[in-house]
Amino acid sequence: MRKFLLLKILCLVIAWGQVRAQEQAVTGKVTAVEDGAGLPGVNVVVKGTAMGTVTDVEGNFRITVPSGSSTLVFSFIGYVTKEIAVDGKSIIDVELGQDVQQLNEVVVTAIGLEREKKALGYSLQHVNGEQVSQKATNNVFESLQGKVAGLSINQNSGAPGAGSTILIRGVTSLSGSNRNGPLIIVDGTPIDNSVFGTDAAAGSAEVFGSAAMGNRGVDLNPEDVASVSVLKGPRAAALYGIRAANGAIVITTKRGAGANKFSGVVTSSYTLSKVNILPQYQNEYGQGLSFRHHSAVSSNSWGRRFGAIANDSIVDHNGKKVPYQAYPNNVKDFFDLGHLFTNNIQLSGGSTTTKFILSLGRTDQTGIIPGSEMERTNIRLAGNTAFENGVSLDGSFNYINTNIVGSPQGNSGSSVFFTLPVIPRSYNLLGRPTTKPDGTQDFYSTSSDNPIWSATHNPYTSKTNRFIGSASLSYQFTEWLSATYKAGFDIYNESRKEVYGVNSRRFLTGQVTDDIFNYRSIESNFLINIDKEFGESISLKATLGHNLNDARRDRSIVRGSGLLTPTIYNVLNTQTVTVDPRNGVDFHRRLIGVFGEATVGYNDYLFLSVSGRNDWSSTLPVDNRSFFYPSAALSFLFTDAFNISSNILSAGKLRVNWAQVGNDADPFLTRTVYVIPNYGNNVANVNFPFGSTGGFTQSGVLGNNKLKPERTTGYEYGAELGLFKSRFTVDFTYYDQRSEDQIITLQVPSSTGFNSYVTNAGLITNKGIEVLVSGNVLKAGDFKWDATINFSRNRSMVVKLAEGLTQTQLAGFTGTGSFAVEGQPFGVFIAPKFARDPQTGELLVINSGVNRGTLLPGETDEVVGNPNPDWNGSLINTLSYKGFRFGFQFDMQKGGDIISNTIGFATQLGSIKETAVDRDKPHIIKGVQATPTGAVVLDDQGNSIPNNIQVTAETYWRAFSGGFNEFSVFDASYIRLREITLGYSLPANLVKSLKLQGVDLSVSARNIWTYAPNLGHHIDPEVSNAPGALTRGLEFNSTPGVANYGVNLKVSF
Repeated sequence: MRKFLLLKILCLVIAWGQVRAQEQAVTGKVTAVEDGAGLPGVNVVVKGTAMGTVTDVEGNFRITVPSGSSTLVFSFIGYVTKEIAVDGKSIIDVELGQDVQQLNEVVVTAIGLEREKKALGYSLQHVNGEQVSQKATNNVFESLQGKVAGLSINQNSGAPGAGSTILIRGVTSLSGSNRNGPLIIVDGTPIDNSVFGTDAAAGSAEVFGSAAMGNRGVDLNPEDVASVSVLKGPRAAALYGIRAANGAIVITTKRGAGANKFSGVVTSSYTLSKVNILPQYQNEYGQGLSFRHHSAVSSNSWGRRFGAIANDSIVDHNGKKVPYQAYPNNVKDFFDLGHLFTNNIQLSGGSTTTKFILSLGRTDQTGIIPGSEMERTNIRLAGNTAFENGVSLDGSFNYINTNIVGSPQGNSGSSVFFTLPVIPRSYNLLGRPTTKPDGTQDFYSTSSDNPIWSATHNPYTSKTNRFIGSASLSYQFTEWLSATYKAGFDIYNESRKEVYGVNSRRFLTGQVTDDIFNYRSIESNFLINIDKEFGESISLKATLGHNLNDARRDRSIVRGSGLLTPTIYNVLNTQTVTVDPRNGVDFHRRLIGVFGEATVGYNDYLFLSVSGRNDWSSTLPVDNRSFFYPSAALSFLFTDAFNISSNILSAGKLRVNWAQVGNDADPFLTRTVYVIPNYGNNVANVNFPFGSTGGFTQSGVLGNNKLKPERTTGYEYGAELGLFKSRFTVDFTYYDQRSEDQIITLQVPSSTGFNSYVTNAGLITNKGIEVLVSGNVLKAGDFKWDATINFSRNRSMVVKLAEGLTQTQLAGFTGTGSFAVEGQPFGVFIAPKFARDPQTGELLVINSGVNRGTLLPGETDEVVGNPNPDWNGSLINTLSYKGFRFGFQFDMQKGGDIISNTIGFATQLGSIKETAVDRDKPHIIKGVQATPTGAVVLDDQGNSIPNNIQVTAETYWRAFSGGFNEFSVFDASYIRLREITLGYSLPANLVKSLKLQGVDLSVSARNIWTYAPNLGHHIDPEVSNAPGALTRGLEFNSTPGVANYGVNLKVSF
């Protein structure tokens, strides 16, 4: 038996030796044509097989190829792909040239397909991982700001873990902010990036004073990103189906180097943050009204001038005498310096057929708000292997733990920023205790919390555990036919706790809310890929696929009121426990899709691509849940077709496409459901069960069993040009999109038993242009200067709502805020507008009575602003000399209004610097005189009389400000130094002497200079309260933005 076993082993060894004898090892190095430097991460694949590897940090590779006629394909994003026949060679060195014209560049498209850019008939823009990492921010999406034309990313505040509003080519849906963001894909798996508030009293939690909620995109580690592809239009993202109705951001993470080599990269960085922009305050007058100190509990700064009386003092809210003097930094000194530490290690290795990478990341951040912080741990393991029989496996697994501590924000009396921006100029905020001996707050205001007390006693915490992963199995049937099955998942649990301490102004006896949020998404894809050439003229790339996505989310929200022991923040330590109306609601959606795409190429200069997808959505009625949307695209390289070549025009491509995409409904809109009752507003609310009394009530929203999917139809025309021997490239795009059958909620008479119903109605259009210009400005010896210009202009218009409906509110307060109005750009502001002379349009000033000399209010609220910018642009520069590099990026916005509560109230209360100018002199409001009833006063010749009524500075400024009206709207145009980086890479010979692969040291900064003259330098032009497309431009006492200064170290071994 043993002899027989030994004989079998011997036979296996001989057979293995025969197999190995039929193989050949090939080694080599891939370098850049421009400077001869080794290129890491280049894909080296045996053509027609799944066998491949990638180059190491120095550009070296090693691969085993079958004997005989084999061809190696070398591809790298941003470089021209090259194919080289092995022909028995054991060493193959390759030079790759940058594809400056980017027509032969390999890019990642929908469902992870790699395509040459010349064959694409639609707009796509690529960002490499180096542009994302080590940018003085720990947020992947924030690092993309200004780098892609047509991609709008607004960071909503400077708080740790704050959310972002992400839009591609404007808003397409009225159904909610979460339904307007692009689909986020990580290694082929869709991930959730939604925002769900805690406050049940309002639709927009941050507006009404709840904690700031962040998008879950904050979980991603920038150091893991290899590349980002932004799919902008309906055609680019059509294969993803309804989830990509607003485009897609496709993130590809780093993979192992392989090449029979073990390597690693360690990165470490420290970033210092400080408040970017605060209101410019006056420090000449203190607390009071009408040049006197009338009340110790007032936020007004219309009191006496400082220094007018020697040894002046006032009686404070506690009845004690305190100095009457200016405290110029009483707002600024509230903020802390923020600190961000990030450390990451990546270990990779493998063989010619197997690669792996292990990444460990840790982020520790303290914010500018006292007590605010974020901790994040990222663990990622990924690998792939290719077998000789054509089978390949690929997988990745991510674990993320994110913990955030914050405090209330927005327009509630318990918000940190409700009173902070308007604290009287004579109030010593940091020099006073925050708590009295009896435990109550020590603060001048009886209606709002002391900001320091609120930051300490009203904490918000979020603890998230998240798992993102995928696994795929591929088989190469022939050189031109392959199949892939891929499964992925995104699962997370977020446990939130929102606390209002005992003696808070919003909840005097204290309140604790426990909010547990669970999300699970399972993704399944089966693909058949064809890549075949027919003779020398015709090529075919085709994909057929099946997709299944099953997404589920549920919440458990319990609220306890009346803390029994003030310092124990537990629902069981409260007098009354209630269940939130959203408690236990299970949102479950299943989406099934089949799709296909085929691209036919002719002579490598003409490409026709058609696609179609049919989706079945469980959230739509049975009769309407199946819907099909097609697309077609044409790409024509006219310089190749007509053999055009000159020193000016090196390459040229024209493209055109047409596409349709859909958008389904949220769950439970097709039927009328029962809900837990909730009564109240943004100040207080009552939920059932109330005590021991339970109850359900029929929802006030009437369901619609005939609901249809929203549908967006888009046209796109574009051109790509390579100029001056491909030294520069120009990419121009014009698009026209129509989004119809909007799923909206309409009001109905209460006599029906409902207050609203859901239906399909409305039409929104988005039309615009995008321009990308990039290239090498100067190259002289070792000096190189590259530059990129991005420009975009979008016009969003609400063409039609519903029969009998001309406007609907999107966010804000009752009657004031963001609206969709027929014939107006999406999201315009509606607010009170003052009366005007119908003949001249001049303001009407009351000529008699108690309001003499002030403005006459208008009779109706009107459109007063448009948050959509006229255009956005960016200028990105990178200069390098030997091991040194210097880069900077300017972002620009023209137009786009912001309605600011901060500026409005700071003006009304006499805090900002403009109100101190000539305060002791009379002021005259520019306008014409009118009676208190609105009749324009005329002179003997029948002409209106210019106003000459003198009022105090206090009356003058109060006439224009406070609350929300037309004078709270400001043009948010700006120029911002977004990024600046200075780096140095140690010389190769020195690095080798240290037995390392590379050492790089850099310093960087973000948002360190902003020019926004129309805002008076009082607020950051990009901040708002809540992430989401429907709240754009609404600024309700928001958290300031931050400026970051960082130092980064990267060591490769």
